[in-house]
Amino acid sequence: MYVCPDHANQAVTVLEAAGFATHRLAGGTEVKRCGDGMDFTDPTAVRILTAPAPVAEPSITPHPAWCDRQNCAGRDEHRSVALEANPDGTEILAVRLWLAQLLIADTAALVEVEFIAGPDETDGHVLPLAQAIALSNRIRALVDLERGGRR
Repeated sequence: MYVCPDHANQAVTVLEAAGFATHRLAGGTEVKRCGDGMDFTDPTAVRILTAPAPVAEPSITPHPAWCDRQNCAGRDEHRSVALEANPDGTEILAVRLWLAQLLIADTAALVEVEFIAGPDETDGHVLPLAQAIALSNRIRALVDLERGGRR
């Protein structure tokens, strides 16, 4: 809708208060009447406009049993307690991992893994649960090979 520059601020205020998004554009060459048939100097004239329906919020998943329940909304995900994979603390690369699930309903749990080489050197990766299980099985198989096929 076209509004002349004299009424632009008032029209924007009234329309945004009614829930409409407004976008200012430079006027074109086409001559239009201010308000394109509506009088924006009279706030009662805007009552014929209907505000858009509110957008439904996505459903949020309840906390899974493994969730640490700390700042889920701030992280946009549920997280388990982080586990360290650093048996003696002298490893060249520290490893930390945890379960994670986005807050949006119907998302699968994932395994997040951080490899930490130093204070400013962290490399994170996300694995689907099935891939994390396959990785765990392959690591066990390699350990078995190193031990001569025994656990």
